[in-house]
Amino acid sequence: MLHLRWLMTLLAIAMCGSGALADERIKVGTTRSTVMGAVFAARERGYFKEAGLDVDIEIIDASAAFMPLLATNQLQVVEGGVTASLFNGIQQGLPVKIGVDTTSSPIGHNLMVRLDLKDEIKKVADLKGRVVGVNAPNSIAAYEVTKVLQSGGLDWGDIQTKVIPFPQMSVAFTTKAIDAGLLITPYTAQFPEQNLAVRWIDVDSVATPQPMSISVSMFNTDWANKSSEVVQRFYAAMLRGVRDYCNAYHGGSWRPELVRLLVANGVGPNAEFLDRITWPARNADGRPGREFLADVQRWYVKQGLSRSELPLDQVIESRYADAANAALGPFKLENTASTKSGCGK
Repeated sequence: MLHLRWLMTLLAIAMCGSGALADERIKVGTTRSTVMGAVFAARERGYFKEAGLDVDIEIIDASAAFMPLLATNQLQVVEGGVTASLFNGIQQGLPVKIGVDTTSSPIGHNLMVRLDLKDEIKKVADLKGRVVGVNAPNSIAAYEVTKVLQSGGLDWGDIQTKVIPFPQMSVAFTTKAIDAGLLITPYTAQFPEQNLAVRWIDVDSVATPQPMSISVSMFNTDWANKSSEVVQRFYAAMLRGVRDYCNAYHGGSWRPELVRLLVANGVGPNAEFLDRITWPARNADGRPGREFLADVQRWYVKQGLSRSELPLDQVIESRYADAANAALGPFKLENTASTKSGCGK
């Protein structure tokens, strides 16, 4: 029934558009994380091909300045963090908007403490004056660290910070350049095994509002204005991949295949490791948390990283997710015995 509905949707798009579907080329940039399994699922399982799309996926550095690539249409879609640069770019008139969520609560991020300091740093107040690593300037990681600090009566100005990309934080812990650091998977699993740092405060346990949409799928609006039905086909196919990711997240039958795909694309060293670490969730319907995005934007303005707050309708384009969900229907959880939260549950 779902497949039939999908084919009928594509047929309707084709009849309303310029004729028969052609293989439209789309370049997508994504960061190396388990959540990128959704876009790879959509390509590997043929959803993009069925939608008449030829999707080229490029792995980009999580700390890189990807906004110029998106704004100049070198990449039509980017999956990346909700940074101050996103809001600033839109405010400056860059042709960029958010289409769907790519990482939603629970995100699995952790403020980790250097192993030799685990008996010294026991409560948030103990971080005062300490050096904390974040992966990029003006990043969502800084917002997350602030939420942790505020849970213990501190704020951003009470700590020292160093900007260190995630892969290099192992060196920073080893050389004692940082006392603590905000880490994502798979580092939250690797660093304790390497005796570099211990997991301490789970960001999901202290941060509000929820759900957090810390990374999103952004698209070039100049491209979208010229090719709106192509964008619609892309996000409808993409949401099919998101649902596959969510079912794999909950231990569904496709999980082993997705794990192999993630290993092949450098997300983890092997299938055993990826299968046991915590995966961030995605919103199964793709809709980003509006209350969260409003809170993040306010924080960037307060920190002087953005000039003023934008109405969220200037930041988010909801019609593509709305149309995709109308075509696909409600998300169906394959493994109903899953005890995990998030990803449609």
